[in-house]
Amino acid sequence: MSGQAVVQMRVDLGGSDGIPHTFISVTHPDGRQTEYGLVPATPMSPSGPGKIDVTGPDSPKKEPHEWSSEGPTIPLSVPPYRDLMRDIES
Repeated sequence: MSGQAVVQMRVDLGGSDGIPHTFISVTHPDGRQTEYGLVPATPMSPSGPGKIDVTGPDSPKKEPHEWSSEGPTIPLSVPPYRDLMRDIES
């Protein structure tokens, strides 16, 4: 790891799909940026199990999620960054 990880909460007030939600944007220590959001396991389902959707310029989808507002950027040292990524991936 070369740089410091940074996280930021973002809010999409509806956008193109009309569904308001929040997600977390992570800038990894190597500079890659990935976004993680909880979405329904069954698309557009209002209830039931969820899954983590991965977006962002450095994600497999290669494009950032739209957002309407954002919180402050919060730097993470190595242990909290590793904990966050472990929790997201589990």
